[in-house]
Amino acid sequence: MKDWTDDDLAVLLKASMAARERDIDPERARELAQSARPARRRWPAVVAAAAAVALLSGLTAYVAAHNAGRGPSPAGQAPSSSPTVGSGDIPQGTTEENRRRAVAASEATLAAFSPPEGSARLEGQPEGWPAGGMTLGASDLGLSRTAWWSVPMSKAEVVAYLSDHSPAGMLNRSGVSDPSGGGIASTSYETTTSPDPAAFTAPLLLVQFMQMGDRTVLRVDTFLAARYAVPDEARIPPDVSVIRIDRVAPLSTRGGQGGDPYPAPVRLTRPADTGLMDDLVAGFNALYGSITASGYVGCPAPSLPLARDTVTFQTADTNATPHTIVAELEPDCRGQVRVSLDGTQLPVTLDPGGWDQLVNDTADQAN
Repeated sequence: MKDWTDDDLAVLLKASMAARERDIDPERARELAQSARPARRRWPAVVAAAAAVALLSGLTAYVAAHNAGRGPSPAGQAPSSSPTVGSGDIPQGTTEENRRRAVAASEATLAAFSPPEGSARLEGQPEGWPAGGMTLGASDLGLSRTAWWSVPMSKAEVVAYLSDHSPAGMLNRSGVSDPSGGGIASTSYETTTSPDPAAFTAPLLLVQFMQMGDRTVLRVDTFLAARYAVPDEARIPPDVSVIRIDRVAPLSTRGGQGGDPYPAPVRLTRPADTGLMDDLVAGFNALYGSITASGYVGCPAPSLPLARDTVTFQTADTNATPHTIVAELEPDCRGQVRVSLDGTQLPVTLDPGGWDQLVNDTADQAN
């Protein structure tokens, strides 16, 4: 039997997703998520969880821990299902509040879709519609919302309508995918930015449609992901006196083996490097929490990190309780920033955003 490494499993998972993308059904995923809601746990000071990746394809379920073997996974906790709106006050800035805001954004995105005149809203999936479905981006399927419409148009007329009627504030960049020989056609709409990027990702809207008799049936789904709240312990204080940058060469130059370090670590101190240090601290503190994604289609990061980054922040020795904070980012499609405080890894990860580029630019300017 083959011994599977983390990288092997990541490749297998990505290939499985690509092969079965059309079979992933958000409605079925939500049902499973809500029926298996994990018990709440209390965590001291820092409260966060690593996201679980759950890919549903027919009768097959693929489950992989977010950043398996590398990122934090408190007691195996997975993202909770959608919070019940009105169930009580949720403090602003918590993960649950972020999820509640994401629910509101998902519902608003669904309401922004305007079907053709004369369309009738259906209660659910009509008989004859194929099983399965599609997803978009890196999304938390527990936050998705779905609507079904019966439209008094031919499929060709629906294609023309959708091409000319983008929901307010959304763009259609995909065109219409209409397979030859009939079947389900689709198009998608996207928002360029999230209205609340610290709480959730930019909403996406997917429209699938198929001719059924003398009418066309539309299935409309929303996709987005909430973000885990970032606790104060994962932020860098202003009294940092020393920053050390250690980088390993990019994966593309080392053939998956070992890794050649850069010539020497970069060490920044005050006052000589105050400008670079302040920029690096500000850039790190601007990173958002990782997303509560339950499914990935494609790579959620805009590009692979250029190298494995380890940045160590040390507070001034004059501080009553000096601290060492370490931020690590590995070159991986779904690599997140792990944070350690005084040698203890925190149960939180951060979305890398442009962190790798900032670290790279800072190291270049310091040399």
